[in-house]
Amino acid sequence: MSLIQQFFESQNSKLSFVIGICAILLGLIFLLLSMIVVSKIGRKRDERLRKRYWPYIKENLAYIAIQSVTKEGSELDYNRSFRMLAQIKRRSRKVTQWVLDEIIKQKANLSGEASKTMLKVYKDLDLKNHSLRKLKSYKWNVVAQGIHELERMGQRDTFFEFYKFLNSRSPDLRMAARLGLTTLAPNPLSFLDHLKEELSEWEQMSIYNRLRNKQKDQLPDFSKHYYHEQKSVVEFCVEMTVRFNYFELIPDLIELLKTSNRRSVVINALTELEAFQALPLVKKLILNTRNSNTIIACLRYLAHIDDERCRPIIEKFFEHESVEVRMASAAAATELGLEFEFVSAELQSMISHHQNELIS
Repeated sequence: MSLIQQFFESQNSKLSFVIGICAILLGLIFLLLSMIVVSKIGRKRDERLRKRYWPYIKENLAYIAIQSVTKEGSELDYNRSFRMLAQIKRRSRKVTQWVLDEIIKQKANLSGEASKTMLKVYKDLDLKNHSLRKLKSYKWNVVAQGIHELERMGQRDTFFEFYKFLNSRSPDLRMAARLGLTTLAPNPLSFLDHLKEELSEWEQMSIYNRLRNKQKDQLPDFSKHYYHEQKSVVEFCVEMTVRFNYFELIPDLIELLKTSNRRSVVINALTELEAFQALPLVKKLILNTRNSNTIIACLRYLAHIDDERCRPIIEKFFEHESVEVRMASAAAATELGLEFEFVSAELQSMISHHQNELIS
């Protein structure tokens, strides 16, 4: 009897285990179905709200913008439209977001008084706090959206809130914080002092596009970051020195050239800026380095300054072990328009090739 009893008990335990697993699975399926139903109900509700309120949002904002330009509207007209927007805004956070999105869009597409009026509506509706609350979210995409909104609306007094996201685990949030600081901070590149990771190429391009919109006196001193621990930051600041024609920073670039491990980047910048005062250092450097990239950059510099006294230096690299260096020396000779005798057939072919390129 004991064996039979043990058998049934074991079977009952297995059955109980299976029933438990099935119950858990059914519970998960029910939960998933409930989430899908709730999501669909939410979407339908949003569609109804959008269909109901979106026309009024666009209509009232457009009316306010037109009245600000034509000067035909009165304060009473503004208050009437504003009260309508305020009532719509109170419906839900989703509706508030639609109002904010349309204001940002209108401000970006308008200028002058109309753009200023959109900013006034933004402030009167207290939408700034709506964006600031997003910075406290645990979701990185919500925080990034809040930063983006504050940046687009030019809320300069909020830039200090972005610093804590500079080294976030999320690449998108890091980029949003860095671009927001570039736009809103008094010193557009002050965030570089707190940077612990490299700048991506996309970030560099985006930062450059924002710097282009600033006046000359609003641009930062790029030389402050020439000795940054991140190589991408150094290269970016050297590149910006060239892009914005900071000729007054040539002495700083020459000092950087003495110690930098990115010498080819610095020499290329000096070439673009036509820094003739760097010639003694470049001549000394090219004769005392074995780095091919540095030698090639030096050869380009020597060719660019168009000085025949550089001929003896260029000749030294006609028979260099690196093909790239030999090609650079051939290109330098061609740009200087020099005729060289007793060169190898290979180099003569390179010189002819570069001459044909210049002619074409």
